[in-house]
Amino acid sequence: MPTVLRVGPYRVMIYTHDHPPAHVHVVRDGKVVKLEIGAQVQVVYYHPKMKSELSKIREIITEHQTFLLGKWVELHGEETDSDDE
Repeated sequence: MPTVLRVGPYRVMIYTHDHPPAHVHVVRDGKVVKLEIGAQVQVVYYHPKMKSELSKIREIITEHQTFLLGKWVELHGEETDSDDE
C-alpha cells in the first residue's frame, strides 16, 4: 500500500489491490480513517480516537481530491464509482 501523499502527521495511502469505489486510507499513529473520494469526499469509517480530526482530514482530502483520483486510476485503471449498472 503505497503512501501517495503526506500532509503534516497524516499519510494518505491507496492499497494496490483494493476495490472500487475509489477511496483512501489516512493513517496517523497507527489509527486509520477511510474516505471515499468520488463526487464528494465521504468518511467511510474512522478510528474513534480520530473523531476530533475528521473535519481536518476531510479538508485535506478534498483539497487533494483531483490528485488522489488520478493516483487511484493510475493504480487501478478505473474511475471511482461501482454503481455503473
